[in-house]
Amino acid sequence: MHKRNLFIIIFSLLSVAAESQIYDPVSWDFGYEKKGDNLYELIFTATIDKGYHIYSMNISEGGPIPTTIRFDTVNTCSFDGKAFEVTKPEEIFDEAFGFKIKTFSDKAEFRQKVMSESPFTVTGEVNFMACNNVTCTPPKDVEFKIRVSDNPEVQAIVKDETNSASERVTSGKGLLGFFLIAMLAGLAGILTPCVFPLIPLTVAFFSQGSENKGKTFLKVFIFGISIILIYSLLGIIVSLTSAGAGFATTLSTHWIPNIIFFTLFIVFAISFFGAFEIVLPNR
Repeated sequence: MHKRNLFIIIFSLLSVAAESQIYDPVSWDFGYEKKGDNLYELIFTATIDKGYHIYSMNISEGGPIPTTIRFDTVNTCSFDGKAFEVTKPEEIFDEAFGFKIKTFSDKAEFRQKVMSESPFTVTGEVNFMACNNVTCTPPKDVEFKIRVSDNPEVQAIVKDETNSASERVTSGKGLLGFFLIAMLAGLAGILTPCVFPLIPLTVAFFSQGSENKGKTFLKVFIFGISIILIYSLLGIIVSLTSAGAGFATTLSTHWIPNIIFFTLFIVFAISFFGAFEIVLPNR
């Protein structure tokens, strides 16, 4: 009976998570403008939430993901050059990457010149990444479909109905999918040279005194939940303060905090498991 109730609770939580969506601070509008005989400009406009920014199409190597526009093969029109930025980007120093990067805030407009003698439809995807001073959203692809005609009533910038708010929400990956990807990536991290040799050591340590299964299970549970709480606490601190992503990088790579954490871990392990042996002696 208890197992059945537990299964119902877990299934309900997963259902709620599957319906929830990853927060997207950027919305896109797509349209076009006639510039001359058989000459048009496709228009891509990003509306960015306050506090966030997206990156320029021209980013130095080793930086974040630039904003890019990919077009599907179109036989009814020809492209004149490459997509270009209309809005002037702001160049700021990014602490996470260690150099100045061109970004857009509030709004950003991109265009692409095309030529055609007849009405046509252009489809493709916009790929971008949005960040604030603390964190970044996962890179995202937004599909677009722009129908171009000579009708004077629709020559102004027209919002493509395929990019409505409801469709933007349903096209995003659910929180459950993102969680599963993150979990698989974490499992893949076990295969790295610095982690893999520790697996048998960890298993051997917790297998000591395995005749007392309750004690072994409690040790493993406390060990696992402690790792979750430590990393979650660090993430919460970085998110709620202005420390920025560079703080987390320094915290995990600099030798001083690593020595402090190692010393605290040794002291905690000795004191904790020493007390554990007193409270729960081997039978």
